[in-house]
Amino acid sequence: MTDTTFKRLDASNWLDPDPVHEAFGEINLATGERREVTGDRWARQILSINLTPEVPREVRDLWEIARGVLLYGWFFYPLYALGDEQLHRVADAAVLFAYRKHGGPEPKGPTTFHRRLAWLFEHGFIDKSLETRWSAIRELRNLGSHVSAVHIAMPMDTLRTLRILAEEIDALFGVPATGT
Repeated sequence: MTDTTFKRLDASNWLDPDPVHEAFGEINLATGERREVTGDRWARQILSINLTPEVPREVRDLWEIARGVLLYGWFFYPLYALGDEQLHRVADAAVLFAYRKHGGPEPKGPTTFHRRLAWLFEHGFIDKSLETRWSAIRELRNLGSHVSAVHIAMPMDTLRTLRILAEEIDALFGVPATGT
């Protein structure tokens, strides 16, 4: 490490796990045993979270990119924050596709994430009980799209975001939520 808070990449270290992972571990809740996190176990966790085929291909492609960025956070820790930001942009794209699928009106100018969400709530395509969650998703998308400084995301937080957004995006296209 150098004078910054993150790994400086060079030709000799770009394929090495980011040393920050040494601070993390996994705990077996049954035995209390602690073990180091490995890249393989981390990859399996991330790669196990997919969108269903009911989600439009364009959104699933964006999802794959965001998920890939999270996966490569193993080698360069700041990618977790970037991947998390991208996941929220994927949610925005999913809302756009759901809005169009359900016949949302084409505005004279560009419609906003907020307006598309409001229309989907108003017409019952997203349950009103999820307004707070979707408002937070939208606000996090805004924060990630208008950054002014480096921010750090914890790997487990990005994994939780991945799970939540997979369920919410699937639900936009008729796949029932399981209660994440």
